[in-house]
Amino acid sequence: MLHSGDDHPVSESLSTILEAGQRKYPGVSVAEPVLAAALARVAPASDWSQLVVEDVFLVAACLEGNSAALAVLEQLISRLCALAAKGAEVVELEQRVRLSLLVKTETTAPKLTQYAGRGALVKWLSAVVQRLALNLAREKKPTESDSGLHVHPAPQSDPERALMREKDGAVFKQAFQAALEALPEKTRTLLRMYYLEGFTADQIAQIHQVHRVSVARWLGQAKRELRAATRERLVREAVSPSQVDSLMRVSNLQFGASLERACS
Repeated sequence: MLHSGDDHPVSESLSTILEAGQRKYPGVSVAEPVLAAALARVAPASDWSQLVVEDVFLVAACLEGNSAALAVLEQLISRLCALAAKGAEVVELEQRVRLSLLVKTETTAPKLTQYAGRGALVKWLSAVVQRLALNLAREKKPTESDSGLHVHPAPQSDPERALMREKDGAVFKQAFQAALEALPEKTRTLLRMYYLEGFTADQIAQIHQVHRVSVARWLGQAKRELRAATRERLVREAVSPSQVDSLMRVSNLQFGASLERACS
């Protein structure tokens, strides 16, 4: 911690805090006015001696988009998520933590702005991760669901909907689920976030620090790969070509529902 009493001008204190932050986090930088605003947000200048100013420095740099600072934050997130979750859920938890910490929504600021600097950043992050991990675990609890592909009732005159009988739905779900599980974990998480969890392309782009066009391209490619793999598995199950076409057309119209059933 840094002492900044009345005998030190604010500008001198800021310079000292910058130096302290750069010593603790080599390669990280942030403009002095940005750091001053971050410090003022959590405490008046007379109370800066009570802050972990190096961590406030890091947070300010992260919120400004400094790549070195974000790399440090990413290491902390990965380590804490690995402790809080198991298996495939680690990647999903990491995504949720990044979204919560760094992405502004219509109603809330990035959660990282809530760090008050009164204790070590890693302890504060650990509490955030633990809460999100608990929420994720609750969502993953098994729920009762049917075994077929969910479709809404349709007129008897619709031949494609009529094909979606219970047996056909079960065959399709198995093929779709196997194809989904064969995708890389990051691709599965991307599909879940967009189609099931309501994240927008802009929010996902902020998490990955890319343009939303890149996210749209990733989603399109993931969907094409999943559909192609599903079709291939249906053919292996000796489903007739016309039936495969009908199943795939209906699933394309209800891609989110198909994904939800496969993830349940």
